[in-house]
Amino acid sequence: SEYLKQKFKNRDFSYHNSRDCSFDNLYDAAKLIKQRGGKCIRMFSGEKNRLKLKYNKYIIDYSTKWHSDFMDIYLPATCKFFLGGPSGLSEVSEIFNIPIAITNIVPACHLSIPKDSLFIPKLLYSYNEKKILGYRDINKKNLNNISNIDHLKKLGIKFLENDSDDIKLLAQDMLDNLNNIKLKKEEQNI
Repeated sequence: SEYLKQKFKNRDFSYHNSRDCSFDNLYDAAKLIKQRGGKCIRMFSGEKNRLKLKYNKYIIDYSTKWHSDFMDIYLPATCKFFLGGPSGLSEVSEIFNIPIAITNIVPACHLSIPKDSLFIPKLLYSYNEKKILGYRDINKKNLNNISNIDHLKKLGIKFLENDSDDIKLLAQDMLDNLNNIKLKKEEQNI
């Protein structure tokens, strides 16, 4: 949302806020990727803030130090895989046949996931039912196309952002897939 506010000062893009997510929830995934021999790069997000010091061991802060238009394309076009939220930047990786691991998908029905790629959706929590809604509930209530936070609030529903464990597991699954590490039969059954 910060990028859109800065780039288009006279337009209201708040309807995209449902896609926002906390950068802090990527930290454990970055740590895992680094432990498994990879590198993580924070791409431009519209924020002028530098990464917190605790992240510097695991994440290169390209967005505030070395940002350039060329590198905005080069990095997602040549990475092992793209990990991040649903943004236009993931499309760059997709164009160059780079697998993507997308977090916080909203709504899940507007999704195009290329070969060798994974995603995890934001969950919908119903205050009225005091539970997280499953896919059947979402379909039955005809919520599968709604991404407007205000509309969901009126229905007594909120989005739950993917937490750091969810994103770390997504990164682990992505690394396993790319390294041809298959699930055991028992794990596949689960």
